[in-house]
Parts: sequence; C-alpha cells; structure tokens
Amino acid sequence: TTTVNPAKPATVNAGDLMVLQVLARNDTDNGAGPATISGWTEFPGNPYGGTNHSRQSLYWRIATASEGGQTVAVTCTGSGDTTNDLVAAKIYRFTAADGFAATPIESIATNAGTASPMAAPTTGGTPGGINRRAVCFGAIASSDATIGSMTGETAGNWTEATSGNTTTGGDGTLNLQTADASAGTAVSGGSIAFTASTSGHWNTVSFYLVPAD
Repeated sequence: TTTVNPAKPATVNAGDLMVLQVLARNDTDNGAGPATISGWTEFPGNPYGGTNHSRQSLYWRIATASEGGQTVAVTCTGSGDTTNDLVAAKIYRFTAADGFAATPIESIATNAGTASPMAAPTTGGTPGGINRRAVCFGAIASSDATIGSMTGETAGNWTEATSGNTTTGGDGTLNLQTADASAGTAVSGGSIAFTASTSGHWNTVSFYLVPAD
C-alpha cells in the first residue's frame, strides 16, 4: 500500500513520549521511506536498513494533551508497486515520573542483516547519564507471529516488550525490546531467531530514553 493509519494508544497523557515505528518492505533497496509526518520529529538517519529489504523509519512526539486513539496518516514515497510496500506502522507510549527531556532520545546505534537471527547493535551507544531506559526497535521484512526476548547481550538484559506481524503488504514484523539502563551503562549485543531464516531481511535501531532533569 502507500498509506497506513496507525492509532495512538488508547491512553495518552500530557508529557508522555510516543514513538512511531514504520516498516517499508523495499525489495529494490532504493532507500525509499515515509515522507515527513506532521507533528512528529523524524529520527536522524531515516530510513534505517541500508541496502536491505527492511526499511525502518522512526519518529517521536511528546504528547501535549490527551491524544488517545487519534490516528496518524503515514504515507510512503516510492511505494505501492509490487516491489515497494508500506507494510506496517505502530505507535508506542512511554512514561516517566517527571516527563522527558526536550530531546528524549540519545546514542542511536543500528544493525542490519538478511537472515535469522535478528541482532541488536553489536556496540550499543553509551547513555549520557543515569536513569535511562534502553530500547531496541526491530523490523523484519517477513512475518513471524512469535519472536521473544533477545539473549547474549552484555551489560543489560533485553526483554521483549511487544511484537506484531502481518502477512499483508509483502509480510512484515515489528518488534520492541527494552532494558534497564538506570545505572548509565551501555547495553550491547543480543539476538533472537525468527522463522524466515533464509529470506527475512531485518534491521534494528537502539537508543536510550532520556527523562527530564
């Protein structure tokens, strides 16, 4: 397809951080990705994945009021033919006791591959302070209903927070892993096998969520 309309979580409070994850299956490896989305800040480096069928784009937004259930139109440039599909998009909500910093993400690191397992960045970026939450967003250009938590990481423990898959639009899987980084230590490595071992291109993007001072 060319457009999807993911809904914000049902409960969204002022000061919450929302992250929009978009997967475009891009079999021509031409780098096409979603256009600028009004009201959201695009991650530097979009789309992620390199010369890879899995093109992942990320955006963030601090909620200014209750926005629960509102939909967001995501349009992908260069998609809609048999080799370039906008597969899926999902919005996640994060909370912090005192809200988030004006720039709530830091130390972005990436990884990509063309077969199972899906791996977090080998060397995760270093958090800029304490009280961080490490997150790793994974996107697979193939459908796998059950993945799980990554293993083999260092200085932390990736735990699968949620995962979703679709067999529409060329197949795709969205995955989120999180880890405690409250001590200010980098979380690196870790991987998880998925079923499409011979054809599932994937990419991962890890970073840290920064709370307000």
